[in-house]
Amino acid sequence: MKAIIFQYLVCATLWLDLATAQEVTKSSLKPLGGEALTIPGATVSSESQASEIAFKTFLATVKGLSATESYPVDYIIRLGFDVPDFGRKGDKVWQVRVWDMASGTTGIIWIHSDTGHARILISR
Repeated sequence: MKAIIFQYLVCATLWLDLATAQEVTKSSLKPLGGEALTIPGATVSSESQASEIAFKTFLATVKGLSATESYPVDYIIRLGFDVPDFGRKGDKVWQVRVWDMASGTTGIIWIHSDTGHARILISR
């Protein structure tokens, strides 16, 4: 029963995140092999910038570095509420996933598109 509830919560969260991302811009979701996402005019305007900030933040916070990890950008979201010491409702945020080939997702990091500030949501 717990597994079913967990799967429901994960699916519901992903659906809500995807709906939010689609609201930002038609190109907020990157299809597999598609063009890189951008936020024109933002301080952190490209996927590569967001990924680099996420890598540096994760490396400074989490002890150790794995050769099997990568830092792909999942999508761009628009905050639905104020997040203290991070951003305000309506701000655009990059969501970067820490992906380990051996164990899957080991972290989620938000990067504010205007300030470049990083917030680790989940880490190993």
